[in-house]
Amino acid sequence: NKANFPQPQPGIYRKAPGLTVQITAREQLTAKLLHLHPAVLYIPLHILSQDPVYFRELAKQQNICAVLPRIIHDGELPGIQVSLRVLRDMGIREVLCGNLGQLLPARECGLAVRGDFGLNLYNSGAVNTARELELISACLSFEMTLPQIRDVSKAVPCEIFAYGRLPLMVTENCL
Repeated sequence: NKANFPQPQPGIYRKAPGLTVQITAREQLTAKLLHLHPAVLYIPLHILSQDPVYFRELAKQQNICAVLPRIIHDGELPGIQVSLRVLRDMGIREVLCGNLGQLLPARECGLAVRGDFGLNLYNSGAVNTARELELISACLSFEMTLPQIRDVSKAVPCEIFAYGRLPLMVTENCL
């Protein structure tokens, strides 16, 4: 009986859907794409670091969110944090984190955190936890169906994969 199970909490965010775009190569950052003015433009950290002057100017016109690598080894973390501080100084204020271990280093650099698919947010409890973790948005699991997406709590603004490639599992840490 459905009445015996807790129902999803009603969503807080009721804004119309917006376009968010993630690029994986600099060549994808075209004038046509920028003309669309996506609500969020996700750009990998290594691409942002290659041309700080260009991206400093672009950040004045576009909401850019830095995408952290999916795997960061302990020895790489200090360099990542230096890069994040440089991005903050460039005017980029947000970072996309794909695992819980990235939240604290990103916050220590003064950046707001968005949750990526790697957090595996699949139900209302997970999205409510994302709110408790003070994420400013969260990408829902791409394994969810449209009815599940409709019914999940929107305790933070939620994103979905609507077009593009689905990422493969990284076996380095998943086995």
